[in-house]
Amino acid sequence: MKIGLSQRILYHKGRAYDAIEHGWYSYLRGHTLFYLPNSLSQDFSLIADNLDSFIITGGDDSTLRRTVETKLATAMMQRNKPVVGICHGAFLLTDLLGGTIEDVDAHSNTEHPILYFGEVR
Repeated sequence: MKIGLSQRILYHKGRAYDAIEHGWYSYLRGHTLFYLPNSLSQDFSLIADNLDSFIITGGDDSTLRRTVETKLATAMMQRNKPVVGICHGAFLLTDLLGGTIEDVDAHSNTEHPILYFGEVR
């Protein structure tokens, strides 16, 4: 399966870098991974045509990241392809689909177990 993954934006010495948490490599072993650049100059329709699913990963929010993720999530949903939101991604999807979000104490900077094909990872 070809899975798209969004990336957070990290800043180091005045430059912006796209980054992905290392756990995704082991969680999705055996699949073909596409790391979505945080750039508006890409063909989101073509990307959606070529992916089987899209995961909006956790991490910090930014206007650019949110816009890129929204464009690809919308294109994927128009094609009835699965979009999964983890942490930040779940908040973004809830917002896109008109849901409501509640504050949760002690949520940030914690480990979250992920259920993957019935196994906790």
